Amino acid sequence: MTQRLEVGGFSYFQFGGIVADRMTQIVQKAADLLRPHRPHRLFPLCFVSESTRTAAKRIFDYLVQDELTATDVDEVKRLMDEATPPPPPGGATAASYSVGDVRHIFNVVNWDGFTLLQRAVIGDHIAVVKLLAKRGADVNAGICSLPLHLACRLGRTEAVSVLLAHGARADVESTVCYPDEHKLKTCPDQIYCLAYQPVCTPVAHALSGDHAAVLALLITRVQSAVKTDFLLHDACRAGAQDCSRYLLKHYSSQLSVADVDGRTPLQITLAMDADSAIFLVDNGAKIEDSVFLTYGDGSTLHELYRSKVCWPAFLQIYKKIQSVWRTDSRSPKPCATEPTVGQLVRKLTGKCGTDNK
Repeated sequence: MTQRLEVGGFSYFQFGGIVADRMTQIVQKAADLLRPHRPHRLFPLCFVSESTRTAAKRIFDYLVQDELTATDVDEVKRLMDEATPPPPPGGATAASYSVGDVRHIFNVVNWDGFTLLQRAVIGDHIAVVKLLAKRGADVNAGICSLPLHLACRLGRTEAVSVLLAHGARADVESTVCYPDEHKLKTCPDQIYCLAYQPVCTPVAHALSGDHAAVLALLITRVQSAVKTDFLLHDACRAGAQDCSRYLLKHYSSQLSVADVDGRTPLQITLAMDADSAIFLVDNGAKIEDSVFLTYGDGSTLHELYRSKVCWPAFLQIYKKIQSVWRTDSRSPKPCATEPTVGQLVRKLTGKCGTDNK
């Protein structure tokens, strides 16, 4: 028995029986070895000194709480002071020395693979984020889920502002595993994440979470690192309606622009989400014949039909634009066995209220 296997973005064939298990292990191992690892200077708790490990564990315990009191923050600060070595002679500050000491408390990861800074971002503990950044924690360090990317995905606007102010790079791509678990691997005292997640910029992660305030902050603070040419198209692909609203106010010209694939924002949303398509129409997206054409596959209506879109949702789109949508026999169809656009509309109209699949 042969089965297709997807690993690391590649397709393989898996064979039944004992061979299957062995082949799966070989393919997984090969994919892990081929996966690029982001260089870092982070270490598991078991590879740092006892004093650093004890202080780090106690701080991590604080950071998993929902809220921190002023007393809690003071205790976190005290624990950092205990774990920070005295500055070396020559005038170097404790902060600069801590960055140079690779096994300092700032470079420790806990059992789930996150640093103190990453955990502070996840918990939205802004006071601790500011404290760590001010004391020299590397704002661009992480096994994956770099602090800025993590803050953008989770919509931590204030944390994004703090991280940018301390040098977080918005032009770097990174995966974000959270809230899923890391796939951690230690070799021998270095630790890596082998989880197969999309590698994206902070802007893409903001779109993925539909965080318009974070997107606006990135665009205004790091303009040189944000590519805005087809940002509305990207927001539509992500189904990010709040971000789309913001972009329509500031980049309204993109509404009628085709991207490198030849599609406008409306074409993108028509094949994905009824509500987003209607939102674009309500905000000035033009309904033209070309909007419903694809490359060799018939109209967008046929795409919706083949993807088994919810019929009521489709009909909601159709009713919104039926006054300008040409549904005559001249509309293209992908093959002789499929109906014309007009026939398909009539067919689906008959399904309304009876087929919600």
